[in-house]
Amino acid sequence: MDGGPPDLFQAARRGMQEELHIGDDQYDLRLLAFHVATSLSQWGVMLLARLSAMSRADFEAHLSRGVEDGWEHRAIEYVLFEPVSTLRYLLRPDRRDNWTPAAPGLCYLALVNMYGRRQVDAALDRVLRDLS
Repeated sequence: MDGGPPDLFQAARRGMQEELHIGDDQYDLRLLAFHVATSLSQWGVMLLARLSAMSRADFEAHLSRGVEDGWEHRAIEYVLFEPVSTLRYLLRPDRRDNWTPAAPGLCYLALVNMYGRRQVDAALDRVLRDLS
């Protein structure tokens, strides 16, 4: 770091490279939110990374060759990225209390980015009705 402000996108690109060995020419990043936890004096960002040069099959094959921090990725579960499927997955009884605090918000914002708030909120209402 050169003493200037942190480059949030560069930090994310470094994370993609270190954690998944995916080069920055293989995905696009979009900033969804900047968040602050004043009680903890912490801040963070929520970014959406969309693979541009790799299909799901390519991504699975890439991961099967191993990554440096493989212990962090014991299992990856693939969920159709559409509102009802994603929200049902997030709210499954065996999952809903195990997410990091930012995960549900990140998934919601990513869905809204792709489908719009009305469609996502309608899907959330439907999923919550089904769960009650």
